[in-house]
Amino acid sequence: MKFKLNLSPVRSDNALESVAIQGASLVISGTEFDFSFLNDGDTLPNAAIESDAICSDVTRTGDIIELTIRLPHGPDAPESVRFPQPILVEQDGPITLPGETNAN
Repeated sequence: MKFKLNLSPVRSDNALESVAIQGASLVISGTEFDFSFLNDGDTLPNAAIESDAICSDVTRTGDIIELTIRLPHGPDAPESVRFPQPILVEQDGPITLPGETNAN
């Protein structure tokens, strides 16, 4: 399973502790969101997800699960954080987000 993570930058002093992929699950700051039930072409409405970190519907196209997460940043964030590119994740493990100096 692959994840396409779109990032929505937001000015906030509350940083994400960690983001990781485990199979068909996305783990954000220790909370697991399991999307294994999604079939090709399915959409899970954002309203069905109890998270402030996920800010879009979740879709599955083929073997790619796509969603948008909020990317909190400080007042002097670099351009790469304020205007982030989507991240395609093809393997399990921690994800380094724009602005982080190393993997979680």
